[in-house]
Amino acid sequence: MADTYVNATTTIVLVDGAVAETASAPTEFLSQADVVGDALRRLSRGTDFDSMSYQERVYEILDRTNNLLFRPEGAVDTRGWTLQENLLSRRMVRIAKEGVFWDCLHHSASDRRPTGIPGDFSPGFRDTDDRNARRLLAGLSGTGVDPYWLWRKVIQDYSRRHLTKEGDRLAAIDGITQKMSKLLDDRCYVGIWAKDAVRSLLWFVEPRRDGIIGTTKDSPQPRNFSSGGPLVPSWSWAKTGAPVEYRLWHPHARNVAGGVEKFAELAAVKSITAQPRFGTAFYNFDGLLRIEGSCTKAWLYLDVVFVPYSQDFGTVNAVFSGGATDLPQNPQDMRAAMRIFRRQNPHERLGFPQIPGLSRMASVLADSNDPLPEPPTLEAVRLLLLAKGGYNSLVGQYCLVLAKESPGRYRRVGICVFDAGQVCLSVSKGCASCAGPAEVRSCAGEFKTIQII
Repeated sequence: MADTYVNATTTIVLVDGAVAETASAPTEFLSQADVVGDALRRLSRGTDFDSMSYQERVYEILDRTNNLLFRPEGAVDTRGWTLQENLLSRRMVRIAKEGVFWDCLHHSASDRRPTGIPGDFSPGFRDTDDRNARRLLAGLSGTGVDPYWLWRKVIQDYSRRHLTKEGDRLAAIDGITQKMSKLLDDRCYVGIWAKDAVRSLLWFVEPRRDGIIGTTKDSPQPRNFSSGGPLVPSWSWAKTGAPVEYRLWHPHARNVAGGVEKFAELAAVKSITAQPRFGTAFYNFDGLLRIEGSCTKAWLYLDVVFVPYSQDFGTVNAVFSGGATDLPQNPQDMRAAMRIFRRQNPHERLGFPQIPGLSRMASVLADSNDPLPEPPTLEAVRLLLLAKGGYNSLVGQYCLVLAKESPGRYRRVGICVFDAGQVCLSVSKGCASCAGPAEVRSCAGEFKTIQII
């Protein structure tokens, strides 16, 4: 099917249930033309002064008078299989109830704006991102955008779309994957690119609950994969039924996704494999990821991970000021420690209180929004430090949270992010962030090669 769109001269799409007769019916070139004209004249004379730029004022005027210049959304924007139709077609004519819209590799137009639509007024700059992806997939240069960044944007869009059969989650995007593979001379393993593996592994599901500050929020409900869902390695985003995010989440700027992304890889992927269990099936894969880097022992309780001061799990430091030498197995004790932490951090201040054995903690961005276990359990995990980075001045340490599956092998359960000033998760030998001799540094990591299934 992908070849059909690639080789088509033009793809024609009915966007929102429109028929050609409705879309071609006579429409005003400009709705409320008198109101728009008066507003634009006042703007050009400079009689409307406020903090908005000229472009923002024009946008506001058009929005107020129902003259926005982007096409309405339809099934092509919400169905999983239609993404490759949208990105592999060089030219598209979209017929909507509000008119006819044109998109190609160079510009957009409509029956109201036949010479082209200047700028991008679409939600989230959808049209610009789609055009950059189309140009990349068509083999054209000049987008000035990192192709792997574009792929991550595509996955964020794709993971929000709906599929009739959830087992099609990899199949429905395979046409785009194969095209990018040829263009980038790279191989994609169940959604993870070999040459961009470290950054590609840092996907996460938007948390509905924040274990550190004890807040909850609405987020898209995950789709149920209990029947017919894809069976893929734990490190692939295709395993989850929830929308995937790729921004560099930080505990002190949870929703920031703008600005220049700073990213330094601190782990090395030694090998990555993924093979279908039954011939060419797209929904049942075995895979293995071998990755080398700094590992830290930690405890996972509900959706919070704790890095103890002692890496000897037999003699973990006291968790709270009672002086116990063992990490409490009683969930009530851990809840008490969490209440202490939240009471001392009512506004999520930078810098964490020195609760003995408990001050080094982070929220876990779990790979699903499934309900938390009842009763709560305490689980030993490993944190694999993948990278440091972020936006603006905030720097985070980005880790995979791994649970032991079998001797020598682990499965991914999520990611966690520690602020760079909170605790050092690097290996002390060669750590450039910590001062002083290696024997007195506070670096918590150990150099390991980890196998993740």
